[in-house]
Amino acid sequence: MFGFGDKNKFIGLDIGHSHLSAVRIKNNTVVEVGEYPLARGIIDKGQVKDVASLAETIKRFWSDMGLKSKKVQFSICTPKAVVTLLNTPILDSEDELRQVVRFNIADRLSYDAEEAVIDYTVAEDEAVIRDRNRLIVAAAPKSVVNGYIAAVRRAKLDIVGIQLIPFVLPQSVKTSDQGAGQDSIDIICHMGSDITSIGIVHKRDCLFARFSTMAGQTITDKIQEGIKVPIEEAERLKCALGLSETPKDDKESKAQSITSGMVDTLGQEIHETVAYYQEQEENTSYPVAQLILSGGGAYLKGLPQYLEAILGTPVRLAEPKADLAVHEQEYYGRWALAYGLSRSYKALEGGNKVQGRAKKEKKGKSDFFSFKIGGKSLGREKS
Repeated sequence: MFGFGDKNKFIGLDIGHSHLSAVRIKNNTVVEVGEYPLARGIIDKGQVKDVASLAETIKRFWSDMGLKSKKVQFSICTPKAVVTLLNTPILDSEDELRQVVRFNIADRLSYDAEEAVIDYTVAEDEAVIRDRNRLIVAAAPKSVVNGYIAAVRRAKLDIVGIQLIPFVLPQSVKTSDQGAGQDSIDIICHMGSDITSIGIVHKRDCLFARFSTMAGQTITDKIQEGIKVPIEEAERLKCALGLSETPKDDKESKAQSITSGMVDTLGQEIHETVAYYQEQEENTSYPVAQLILSGGGAYLKGLPQYLEAILGTPVRLAEPKADLAVHEQEYYGRWALAYGLSRSYKALEGGNKVQGRAKKEKKGKSDFFSFKIGGKSLGREKS
C-alpha cells in the first residue's frame, strides 16, 4: 500500500489532457510550482494512450522547471469511474466487508468488478445511520490506473498517493459554511479538457460523483465540426465569444450557438446527477448551497451566469481555502487540483474507522487498491 513520507516533500501532480501542473506547499505556502504542455493524443478520455511519451514529458517537466521533490501524488479521471455511497452491515472481519462492498458495487460498473480497483472509507456524517457502516466507495478500471502508474514510475518518480478528482478538490477549494442550521451540499464541477467531474460534497467528503465527456475540448471539437474551420480557429472562437459576447457575423453566431448547446447538455447532466443523488439518499440528503466551477473550462466567458440561469442555483468560480496562500488568485480554478493533491495528507491524520471489529488484512491478502479518498484509505494494493 502506498504511504506518505515527509508530508512537506511531495508534489501534487495534475496530469491533464493537455497540460501538466505541479505544486508543492509547505506550511500552506507554495515552495514549488510549474505548468507544462502535454501533446494531444497522449491521454484520451482519461486513458493513457502513450505511456512512453507521458513519462518523457514528465521527465522534461521536472528538468525544465527545476522541480526538486521526486515524490508525487496524482489524480485520475475517467468516465468509467464510480463514486457512490453504500450502507453496509457492521461485520466482524475486513474480508467480509470487502466482499460486501465488491458485491454491491458490481452492478454500478460498466465492466467486470474483478477488473476494478476499489477503495472505501466512512462518511463523516456516519452518525445518521448508527447500526450500519455508511461507506464512500470509489472504483475505476485497473487498466486505466495502471497506465498512469506505469508512466509516473517510468519517469523515475515515487508515487505516494493516487486519488480520483472529486476527492481532491474539497482539500483546496473553499466550500459553503457548515454552521448550525446550515447543513448543505456543494456541487464541485471540474471542467477539464476532455472530462468533467461532477461531485456532491458535504463538509470534507465527496459523497457521490459522475463523470462526463462534455468538457472544454469537446466544445472546441464540436465547433470545428459544425462550421468547418481549423481546430485552432475553433478554439479561438470558443474563447473569444464564450456565452456572453455578442457575435459579429454568422460564423460567430453558429459557434456560440454550438457552445451554448453543449453547456445546456452539461447543465442537464449536473441536474440529473444531483437529482439521482437526492433520490438515492432521500433520508440523508441535504439542500444544495452552490455550484463551484474549477478547471480550465470553468473560465469560459459567461459560464457561471449561464449555468446559474438554467439551474436556478448560485454558481461561482473556485476560490482557495482561507488558510491556503496561493500563487494565482484570479485563475485559481486552473490550479485547484494540483493544490488539493499537494495538501491532502492532512486528511490522513485521525482517519475514520469502519465500525465493528473488522481488522485490516496483511498486505498481499487483498485485491483492493490504495486509492486515497480525501487522503484516507482503507483499501490495499494487490501484491
